[in-house]
Amino acid sequence: MLAYVSYRDKNPDIYGLDMETGKRWKMSGHEGLNISPAWSPDGKRLALAMSKDGGAEIYTMGRNGNDLERLTYGVSDNVAPSWAPNGTEIAFTSGRRELRRYTS
Repeated sequence: MLAYVSYRDKNPDIYGLDMETGKRWKMSGHEGLNISPAWSPDGKRLALAMSKDGGAEIYTMGRNGNDLERLTYGVSDNVAPSWAPNGTEIAFTSGRRELRRYTS
């Protein structure tokens, strides 16, 4: 399973691509940013940066774009999420020029 960003619809949206079947679908197409997709180690959740409610924040969602959960509420943009191997922590960069992490 591949997740990628495309400007196909003139907005940075996240698409999923099943590499075995070639099936492609839009996972996140909210107005504004939908960027930096990163699969969890078990492949069940996707972390991403989205500007759905203003500034860029870190969210997770299920494989089909369902079960959206907002993780951060920052005063600056939070982007570039990356999962820890244990699948319970996400590191990301913050507009405050620091590396931060979220623990579930």
